[in-house]
Amino acid sequence: MPPSPGAPEKDFHRAGWNRSGFGALRSAWLATRGLLTRVLGPARVDRILWNLGFFSAKSRWFRFETVTADGHRVSLRPEDQAVLDEVHTDRVYADGRIGEDGTVVDCGAHIGLFTLYAARRCPRGRVVSVEPSPLNLEVLRRNVARNGLANVSVVPWALSGTAGPGCIHFTGEYATDYILAPVIGKASSFTLPVERHTLDELFAREKVAHCQLLKMDIEGSELEVLKASGKALERTEQVLLELHKRVISVAEMRALLEAQGFRCKLFRETADAAHLYGDKGP
Repeated sequence: MPPSPGAPEKDFHRAGWNRSGFGALRSAWLATRGLLTRVLGPARVDRILWNLGFFSAKSRWFRFETVTADGHRVSLRPEDQAVLDEVHTDRVYADGRIGEDGTVVDCGAHIGLFTLYAARRCPRGRVVSVEPSPLNLEVLRRNVARNGLANVSVVPWALSGTAGPGCIHFTGEYATDYILAPVIGKASSFTLPVERHTLDELFAREKVAHCQLLKMDIEGSELEVLKASGKALERTEQVLLELHKRVISVAEMRALLEAQGFRCKLFRETADAAHLYGDKGP
């Protein structure tokens, strides 16, 4: 069970800092980075800062602690607040059924906010939490461990339509820092090598015979991954997807899912993005 909101916090980062303090630091950082990039160019600046360990230090120390609406104590960075709001305020995943013994696969887990949400709802089941970003992975593992979630397995994979060597693109924002293609209006600063894996490989590795809910938010690669999926989609009962409309046709995704037996509905649509829910159940 998660610790109570009043539980002592041994590893609280920078005790006494508040969100306004983070905002001032972030503004100073963005101004400094902007000046350097005008002189040296963004790719060169970010590569130098990455090699010096700056981004790792920034991710570790520019954090605050909070307790989610369902009682989990989590670490997050100022830029992660939007994801917290998405899960607990906007409740974009509320349509997904999660049974107490169900299996949930969270692709694009970020720092684990939906993973924790799902794990609370399937105490006798499990959550497979997939995230390729090394900076997000560190926070994800921390959030899972600090809440004692033995029913969560973290998989550090980049999902793709084909397996093999690939890269993820650094963009400067944690929610979209590492994407398989620079497709959502964020300029790629530099790339990091990764091994790509398919959804079928993930299901085989984790021995997922039946997935009650597949949540996917992988920054523009959803259609590519699901097109290449054979057994994984056959074994999946529900899907919850975030789609970037600049690169993914909602109609094409809907047709793909309906051909697999999902009944689909679109919700929370904006000019740039849409959430799609699909269900094979009655």
